[in-house]
Amino acid sequence: MTAGRSSDPVITPELARAFWAELRGPRAATHRSHHVGLCDTELRIAGLRLSARGSSTADGGFRLSGGCPCRDLVADAFEVVWAFVADRGHRFDNLAGAVRTDLRFRLVELDRRARRDRGAPVKPQTVRDNRYGRALPDEFHREVFVMLADEAGARGPLRGEAGLLGRLADRCADKFGGHAATHAARLPQVLRTVERVCRTGPRVNVGTVSAPELVTWWEAYVERPLGRRPDPDSPTGEEPEILDHDTSREFDRIAALTDDAVLALLLTEVWPAPGTDRDDALCEVIRVFARRGLLPHRRALELLADDDGRQDVLERLEHVSRRLP
Repeated sequence: MTAGRSSDPVITPELARAFWAELRGPRAATHRSHHVGLCDTELRIAGLRLSARGSSTADGGFRLSGGCPCRDLVADAFEVVWAFVADRGHRFDNLAGAVRTDLRFRLVELDRRARRDRGAPVKPQTVRDNRYGRALPDEFHREVFVMLADEAGARGPLRGEAGLLGRLADRCADKFGGHAATHAARLPQVLRTVERVCRTGPRVNVGTVSAPELVTWWEAYVERPLGRRPDPDSPTGEEPEILDHDTSREFDRIAALTDDAVLALLLTEVWPAPGTDRDDALCEVIRVFARRGLLPHRRALELLADDDGRQDVLERLEHVSRRLP
């Protein structure tokens, strides 16, 4: 969003500080669950620089940066606050207090929505008592199953299978005591048992009613969402360094379709033959990407309902196509 438009809400320093203060507890919980030693999330807005070191003055504009898992929480929470101020901000004398109250109740919803968008269990604790949790041999296996479901929908990067094993070993040490290395030696067999159990039973449709794609519970709720977490060691898995609302319009608001490599894949693999209506084809591609986990379902629905947004995508595709060999 570009500053100065009448439709943009005014974010004052007082409001920015209130927003940051309300996130202190949730960010700390994210840091604990991810064993974060140093948080590098930084939000610049309303002439302030907000970070783990506190607040200080900064240049204007809006910039969110950092690689800490809490960064996604900040981005999602700010989206809620932006909408709240734009829609209802004029109703309150104490807007900062109203924002904090609204955000306090919305944070749980934010976490569940983010987990749902990733395709992970919305309430990971409940898997302990589902048909797969009950089929596991003991409490240790069930607790690891809960941790695994939680990691599947967690925020922040994950360094492949080794990173997952390390995360689970640390969590087991916190939960059961002992050394993480001891748990790490046992976990591969435990994970094989959990996977074997979760690959049984009825299939889950991760496609649509008209184009079903049936997979096991393990693939739908563990394997796929874990695969959507970015790998900081992989160039194709890195998230954008910054979220900049001055440049987040048009194509850049569709997170999975922001680089030329993805666009080239779209053009070469699923782009229609000459004479086919390109908007219809793009709608189908959006659905395909959503089924494959390349595009969050919420984003896909937004784009399918946004004619102007799709036109932006089509124009960007034309630009990219002229540079392809």
